Amino acid sequence: MVWARRERVVLAAADTLTLEPGGRLSFLERGRTVATGEVTRVVDRDIAVARLTSGSLARVKKLERLRVLFEPPRMPARSMLRLGVPGPGRANLLFRCEGLVLDAASPARGYRTDALVEHGYRLVRGTELTSPAPWPDTLLLRLFDEAADEEIALERGELDAGVFWPGELSSHMREDPRWRPPLMGVRARGALAAIESVAGTGDDASAALSDSLAFAALNRELFRGDLAPWGPAQPARGDTRGSSPARYLVDPSLPGQRALQVILNRGAAPPPARAGSRTVEVAYLDVSIGSPDSLALAAAARGHRGAPATGARTDSTRVRCVLAVGCPLVCAPDLRSRLEALGTDALVNLLACPPAGRAP
Repeated sequence: MVWARRERVVLAAADTLTLEPGGRLSFLERGRTVATGEVTRVVDRDIAVARLTSGSLARVKKLERLRVLFEPPRMPARSMLRLGVPGPGRANLLFRCEGLVLDAASPARGYRTDALVEHGYRLVRGTELTSPAPWPDTLLLRLFDEAADEEIALERGELDAGVFWPGELSSHMREDPRWRPPLMGVRARGALAAIESVAGTGDDASAALSDSLAFAALNRELFRGDLAPWGPAQPARGDTRGSSPARYLVDPSLPGQRALQVILNRGAAPPPARAGSRTVEVAYLDVSIGSPDSLALAAAARGHRGAPATGARTDSTRVRCVLAVGCPLVCAPDLRSRLEALGTDALVNLLACPPAGRAP
């Protein structure tokens, strides 16, 4: 808080405020609510103006010591939300779909299928859906076999929002002020991981940093930064000179295997195996990112017995540099706050896309 006079209040923050007009404010002094208010205007991204609706700040001597709690405004549910999503035949670099089904763990469990429309589903909200989020009465999910067709539908106003696989959203959509920047949601299943079988101790810190830098470059150059780090943070600084050269071998079952391997090995042929060299397998693991043990179990199923959770190690296997599947979510600026209220993760997880080899 920087200023208060009668019922008017001004708040400022060093970082961008997440306040929205219409949101409720509670002002606490030593744990006691002394006033409540409502945000009336957000100015220049980091300054907000509010109006007191009850109580008073006249007796507060040091405004900067007040604790301010914010409750987002309640939004009425829309009658319909038209959402574009990747179709089952749409390729991506990490996995292939064997069909597309409503995810039983997503908010769509509160909807019933009203009709199968051309290239999609029309879902009607059921009485059992009691989420406080403003889910619409009708969800229209349109499936697109090509990302370009989905972008065209957004440009024409045929969609309210669109979900895209990591890396496939065009530079035009990412840079156009009408859509920039896209929101991001993370898939509940699936992760790209570096799995290394080792003997002895070795320099784990320098190897972890080397792998982390390689995966960061891969995410930036091939996926446009859409993948999301999962698990304990990797070291940001350090010296990679103590790490032996790594040969990255990407699982051939990945649709983008060749592109991933070229970038990870910096466009050159992998160095020949020799004493002291490191061989790192890169694989897409069909795991639940909400379970801390899922990565170890998936690595073990691939033949890496006793594999640890992210960042841990045993005498034989290390699993690290895990990137979860982030999906850009594109919408017009006036819809951003509404989609954020629904939850970007929830929106990109409405449909499950089981990869080959796993039953729905």
